[in-house]
Amino acid sequence: MKIIVLVENTTRNPLYVPEHGLSLYIETKKHKILFDTGASSRFLQNAKKLGVNLQEVDIMILSHGHYDHGGGLKTFMELNTRAKIYINHLALGAFFSQTGKSNFHYIGLDLTTKHSHRIIFTERDIVIDSELELFMKIQPNKCFPSMNNRLFRKDDNQYILDVFGHEQSLVIHDGDKHLLIAGCAHTGIVNIVEQVNQRSQYRITHIVSGFHMYNRKENKNEDPNMIAQVGKFLKKQQIVAYTGHCTGEVAYEQLSKVLGMQLNKLYTGQIIKV
Repeated sequence: MKIIVLVENTTRNPLYVPEHGLSLYIETKKHKILFDTGASSRFLQNAKKLGVNLQEVDIMILSHGHYDHGGGLKTFMELNTRAKIYINHLALGAFFSQTGKSNFHYIGLDLTTKHSHRIIFTERDIVIDSELELFMKIQPNKCFPSMNNRLFRKDDNQYILDVFGHEQSLVIHDGDKHLLIAGCAHTGIVNIVEQVNQRSQYRITHIVSGFHMYNRKENKNEDPNMIAQVGKFLKKQQIVAYTGHCTGEVAYEQLSKVLGMQLNKLYTGQIIKV
């Protein structure tokens, strides 16, 4: 399968415009998939430069309800009128990040798209077909990112710490390869991999995901001990990982010392063949 990074925080080619967000175009034997849209319409601008026709996409997956992953959803729906769109039924909630002690900034989605007949609202794990599965309801048992402690949902006019029931991850099967694609892995990449493996007859071999180990607004990094635990887990599982976006440079460097060639950095305009 082929993955083209339409949007990520960084790029190695000035032809492509990065932004704080994530958007991936994926070609499998059966499908052309868009996973997340980034924060704006830049995913579309970059797709045109990369020769990707997003009108041919037949499945779109939204990882969770934050703007930096679904800010371009309306743009995509206006461009593409055929794709089925899979969104967790909780992802259109009111989500906020906390700045300072009492300031809350809205980081949710544009809700004007929620009544589209093309949206399939997911509530539990789904087998889409022999290639694709969606997993959700991940329990944050271990290695839960501390960077989540500034992220909230608003319910009955109260701000409640988010536990990310609105998150979902995609698994793509290609022979003996089982690729997990997540957005930020807010529930913890270790928890996602472990629980997908427990619910399945296979083991994850590859990952493309942010690991949410960096808070860019506060320039704060995850606890090195937690980063080390994640690195040891991925090493033991012999998983090949591609990460970026919310992982952060400090965490990436620490992980690379443990994982070596198992770890690869994401960037806008990148083409990955798995």
